[in-house]
Amino acid sequence: MKNMKKGFTLVEILVAVSIMMIISGLILGGFTFSQRKSRDAKRKSSLSQISRALELFNEDFGRYPIGVDGEIVGCQSGAGSVLEACNWGEEVSGYPDGVYQLYISKLPSDPKVNFDYFYESDGSDINLYAALENDNDVDYRGDLTQECGSGVTCSYLLTGYGVEVE
Repeated sequence: MKNMKKGFTLVEILVAVSIMMIISGLILGGFTFSQRKSRDAKRKSSLSQISRALELFNEDFGRYPIGVDGEIVGCQSGAGSVLEACNWGEEVSGYPDGVYQLYISKLPSDPKVNFDYFYESDGSDINLYAALENDNDVDYRGDLTQECGSGVTCSYLLTGYGVEVE
């Protein structure tokens, strides 16, 4: 009888490793796509929350906060003080008629680094912008020119009337 060695050949090992790499690549690709969709859903939800807070501000002050360089100028540090730019990630509050009013406890910021929300308003209407990562999203807009971060073009617009579509 011949001496039989037990084990795998190099070819068998390479085939097994190749199959595992293909399967893990497919799984990772799906996972990355799911993360993008999740961040986009969070963006839409955050802008909706901001919009509702700004509606409350409008009811109290009779106008929307002004937008300057993408920031919401609608925060007051005390009764009678001047409205200042609100910081993303901090509360939006004011003192209509001298009484403290909290509009949103934390002004949401974009979930991805180097992406930002952008706000514009002249006081009569609002536009809230975000950059969606999934260009197959039903609300994705390729016609916007506003920048939502360093070199990132906005692709989602929420107005005082709701989502604007092409």
